[in-house]
Amino acid sequence: MGDNRGKRLAILFWDGHLGVAPSLIAGISTLASQGYDVDVVLRGSVGAFPPPPEFDANRVRLITMTPTYSAGAGILWAESGLGARIRLLANRIRRTMCGHLDRVRYLVLCRRLARRERYDAIIGVDDDGIVAAGQIAARIGIPLLFWSLELSPWVDSRDPILRFIGWLARRVRRTADVVIVQDKHRARGLEDAHSGSHANVRFVPNAPAGPPVDHRVRLFHWQFNRSPAQCVILHAGAILPEMLVEEVAQTAAKWPADWTLVLHERERRSPDDPFLRRVAEAGQGRVLLSLNPVPYCELDEVFASADVSLVLYSDQYGDNFRLIGGASGKLAHSLRVGVPVVCSNLPGLSSMIEEYGCGVVVEDISEVEDAVRRILGD
Repeated sequence: MGDNRGKRLAILFWDGHLGVAPSLIAGISTLASQGYDVDVVLRGSVGAFPPPPEFDANRVRLITMTPTYSAGAGILWAESGLGARIRLLANRIRRTMCGHLDRVRYLVLCRRLARRERYDAIIGVDDDGIVAAGQIAARIGIPLLFWSLELSPWVDSRDPILRFIGWLARRVRRTADVVIVQDKHRARGLEDAHSGSHANVRFVPNAPAGPPVDHRVRLFHWQFNRSPAQCVILHAGAILPEMLVEEVAQTAAKWPADWTLVLHERERRSPDDPFLRRVAEAGQGRVLLSLNPVPYCELDEVFASADVSLVLYSDQYGDNFRLIGGASGKLAHSLRVGVPVVCSNLPGLSSMIEEYGCGVVVEDISEVEDAVRRILGD
């Protein structure tokens, strides 16, 4: 390892949800362990996500910009009643306008830091991060790296300002010296944006660092007062339509009596959230909602509490989900603790399962029950 002492890097992560970004957490820790000083510039969380883990305080600084507007749990979900819908629309408009204001504030903050600190390189994460990082890299003449967590989040937005940011991000990404993306499938999803670029592409899956963990706990059995013999089928992460949770809940209503579907959310949500109520009703009492996210250091216990982990995504929501592959944190966390998976037949997912024999691939939600039976029977 070379002597990196005294070298300082900046990572611009606008989204700010560092506590649910395994690859960034691992990357920051690795850079610090190799002697780099790392400034991570974040927008404070606008939701209810868990905080990031503690890093080496001598090497890593988390510089957080407080957002103008913080959304409460479930504020983005449709509510019932005309008055509630009007309030929701007003909140969305306010959140959008405050978000655009915060983008200006964030850019100003990053430029001030760059003038004060002597960065040796700068990393922009996703569209907002690379737009800010690109301006700084061009101004002071340092290497620019682009770290892709999401695929083109803004280019198809109905908001003209976000569409412009997406367009600008594509132009800036072509100037990056290095592109970091999760796998070859998602790299191809970036090819159009990098037409003519000579950047080096490096693959960093959305996974925690470190060796496998041989650990079995019964967290959900304790939490929901279930018999130790009860089989837990776990969906961990965002409880959204993109993850087919309502469809899974409908099938779970017909599962054997000793199977339980647990939905563990990464963001604090209210059980009164209309979508969550709909999911619970679809499960007819067979679905348990775990709505309090745990600190990052406790994620192993969440996944180690399952007998089978579901890694299901719809292909109807664009390349970010269709090409999920190495971007699936729940896949990495499940395999880290040795829990077999049932996963959708999508690029990057199915090939990994077939190559390593760590689960079963399904074409349709109706096949999930048989897939779980196969796993439990092995």
